[in-house]
Amino acid sequence: MGAKGSKPELNLLMVGKTGNGKSSTANTILGREVFKMSTNMSACTKEVGLFSVVNDQGKVNLVDTSGLVDTENDVVEDAKFARSNMNKAFELISCFHALLLVLNFQNRYTAEEVGVTEMMKAIFGSDIIRNHCIVIITHGDNFYKNVEEEPTFIKNKQNIPRNQLFQRWCDEQIGPLQELFRECKRRIVLINNKGSFEEKENSVSKIIEFTAGIKPNNIYTVTMYNRNEENRKKLILTVYLKQLTKIYDDKLKIMSNDLDLILSRDESIRTNCKSLLKELSETPAVLSLVETRVKDFVQLKEQRNVTNAEFNQLKDLMSNKVILELSSLCTKFSKLESPLKLVAELKESTDTLLAKVRADAQGTDKLKQVEEKIIKFQKRLKDSVRHW
Repeated sequence: MGAKGSKPELNLLMVGKTGNGKSSTANTILGREVFKMSTNMSACTKEVGLFSVVNDQGKVNLVDTSGLVDTENDVVEDAKFARSNMNKAFELISCFHALLLVLNFQNRYTAEEVGVTEMMKAIFGSDIIRNHCIVIITHGDNFYKNVEEEPTFIKNKQNIPRNQLFQRWCDEQIGPLQELFRECKRRIVLINNKGSFEEKENSVSKIIEFTAGIKPNNIYTVTMYNRNEENRKKLILTVYLKQLTKIYDDKLKIMSNDLDLILSRDESIRTNCKSLLKELSETPAVLSLVETRVKDFVQLKEQRNVTNAEFNQLKDLMSNKVILELSSLCTKFSKLESPLKLVAELKESTDTLLAKVRADAQGTDKLKQVEEKIIKFQKRLKDSVRHW
């Protein structure tokens, strides 16, 4: 923490979801505009950077990281990106005293925020929140606006001094946010990055106070970070398999819908087949009629001296009529899609999908449920074949 009698030098690592106000908070802590603000998410911090400030309380080194759970990335890319960012952070500092987890008061504690917290545990270790985390809640101006405008925002607020309202609000939280507050040992700071100089200074002093209160033997070192490499690999594999589960579930759903469509068309196909078979069954009668007519022509030829040319012309005319009739039936049959062929194509697709799922599972049971769904669907396909 520093030599006896000297001012402490504190290393802070800042993390948070894209759009939570990390850049504004970094500027407030550093006391100068290092980062330009933008409403465009893609213009937010993209690189890991180290910035320092010396004030009355000592030297503060702040490492600002790119936004976590970036809306432009998928979950696998988020996990890989987070791991890469933290690797870069430890190229800039060998340890940090506090992890600043930046939340946006306007968004509260969403499912994505819970995901960021879990990601931090996977990256740094399960005790990172308990031993090192300070929760920074931005948009403090909106907090006090809610206090004034919503009568039930804080219970019995009339009897609470203004400087204790935020503490009371923290006490009243429930669910995942309450669990986070408990786990970080209530190291929580409300910050208004648009506030007065004095207001911002008070928030920064609170952050420094919480950081200084973390025991020296709890400093998070690069050695501790390296020891947790296996968990970081598991994190990426876990989120990758979760994403694959959704992808495969979606594909299986499409296949199931295709089968439902085939089954729904089954009765229509059967009706059309019966109609065509009826037409086909009547074809011998047509041929018999032609044969009779040909005999008539022969008699006609003998009785009326019809020339061979005239006779052949009439015979060809009748033959062509039969050929056209048969051709029409064949065309109608060819337009009927065979249900068995469609089911066979689905079976081939599911076989390919099952092989890919087993390969992607990499010897784990993470995709077991998807595998079981595919096998169940394949049984349904077999039952459909028996039906026909």
